[in-house]
Amino acid sequence: METALFHDLAFVLAAALIGGVASFFLRLPLLTGYIVAGVVLAGLSPLLGVGSQISQLAQLGILLLLFTLGIELSFGKLSRVFQIAVFGGLIQILVTIFLGLLILPSFGISGNAALVLAFCFSLSSTAVVVKLLLERGEADTLPGEILTGWLLVQDLAVIPMVTLLPVLNGAQNGVGVWSAPLALLKAGILVAGAIVAGKLIIPRFMNWVAKSNSREFFLLGVMTLIFAVAFLASFVGISPALGAFLAGLVIAETSQNHAVFAEVRPLREIFMILFFVSLGALVAPSFILANWLAILILAGLFLLIKFAVSFVLVLLSGYHGKTAFWVGIGLANIGEFSFLIAALAGSLGILTSLQVQMAVSVTLVSLICTSILFMLRHPLWQTVKPMMVGVDHRGSLPQNSEMSNHLILCGFGRMGSWLGRAAELAKIPFVVVEYNQNITRELAGQGVNVVYGDPADREVLEAAQVQRAKLVAVALPDQHTQELIVAHVKNANPKAKIISRVHNDQDLAKLSQLGVNEIIQPEFEGALSMVRKILEIFGHRDKEVAAKLKTIRLEHAKKFKS
Repeated sequence: METALFHDLAFVLAAALIGGVASFFLRLPLLTGYIVAGVVLAGLSPLLGVGSQISQLAQLGILLLLFTLGIELSFGKLSRVFQIAVFGGLIQILVTIFLGLLILPSFGISGNAALVLAFCFSLSSTAVVVKLLLERGEADTLPGEILTGWLLVQDLAVIPMVTLLPVLNGAQNGVGVWSAPLALLKAGILVAGAIVAGKLIIPRFMNWVAKSNSREFFLLGVMTLIFAVAFLASFVGISPALGAFLAGLVIAETSQNHAVFAEVRPLREIFMILFFVSLGALVAPSFILANWLAILILAGLFLLIKFAVSFVLVLLSGYHGKTAFWVGIGLANIGEFSFLIAALAGSLGILTSLQVQMAVSVTLVSLICTSILFMLRHPLWQTVKPMMVGVDHRGSLPQNSEMSNHLILCGFGRMGSWLGRAAELAKIPFVVVEYNQNITRELAGQGVNVVYGDPADREVLEAAQVQRAKLVAVALPDQHTQELIVAHVKNANPKAKIISRVHNDQDLAKLSQLGVNEIIQPEFEGALSMVRKILEIFGHRDKEVAAKLKTIRLEHAKKFKS
């Protein structure tokens, strides 16, 4: 038994490593590589003799995955986009489920199985989308905040979905109609209990554990809490994975949340890999070959449905077409919670093994498409934008607002707002160009010159009177938008100076080639500020500090000119 377990572990981890490396080079989400590795491993299992013992360890992976997702959820971000995230998220889920129930019977899936698969396909991937936003420095943009809040609502919607699975299983076996309200009541009591414990008990427990100053004892206390809540959830008839998710939400409100995440993350990563590989192993290559057309059609249909519903909801809420389009692209995929729901439904007998394979296969295809859609969203938006005439409105300056030698601020987020404040203090005339209608409405009420629209549009820059501007400051993090703004400014007013922020080193080199006068890399400038403080603390004089900072700046500039 022990030899078989180590044998299985060796092959599973080796397959995960190969799949992860392949995904890295193909720029796909790593979990895609893990699942594909599991599919390949399933096809080779008769030759390799890989057994099923590994699936038991994989269950620990999903507990730790959901626990850490609970820790990472930010209710602060949800509050900034509360209306569109909550109402939009709930409507999108319900509409997707409804359309799923109409579509799935055409593929031979009906009844409770169709409902469960509709649950699965209504959710999007928090892990993949947030990772893509962070990699591109767009987590704090308006589309990024809406996506994060919307995904949080979807994650919370998993609670009633998972709670109803045993009820659906009972309905198949003739359990009474009161089972659903009872299950939801149990879930509500558990959530309420978790909230109360999170306010009164858990912070004191975490403080007591942290006072030990022992990493081992701290980790032991955290793991005990996870499995205690998971056991309690199981005891009242709710999924243990849901209990782990609630434990994460509770600890997220404590002061030790970052330390907890740092301690649990290594364990989470290895067990999560086991989970995704074992999940892929549920899909036989022969199933994919026999059903590839149905898999592609289902994946395409739900990608289109979720994009269209999200796009329309954001657009109807008054947001700019570009914001609606990017949010739709981000939410079109099917996420990791779908794996959890499908696996649980399979273990309860609601889904057959073939239906579980279908759910995993469709989700896998959608995740592969996610990275591709993110890479293509700029050219896709340029294709769609001409169709938005009459729907997507552009603003303009107040009448008789003739300006010259002024500053144009493209973007009024965290960086742009400070630039605007500095311009006010220095009595520099400026115009803000912003596609967040809440910001533009607030600025207009304060008497600030503001143009509503996408600064990457030539007409919007013309409304800001770019032809007579002295300086254009690009405070937006998106590289493609930055390049379009630079091109339009150079064409409309070659004499205007351009200063732009940049997210990573590759973008810095590109903007430099386009002729941007000054390029600011916030991470690099932040590093220089820290270097200055470090040198001052170690007793270096002002001249020495200035010389060393100059050397670092020259090395940084030389790096991109060579």
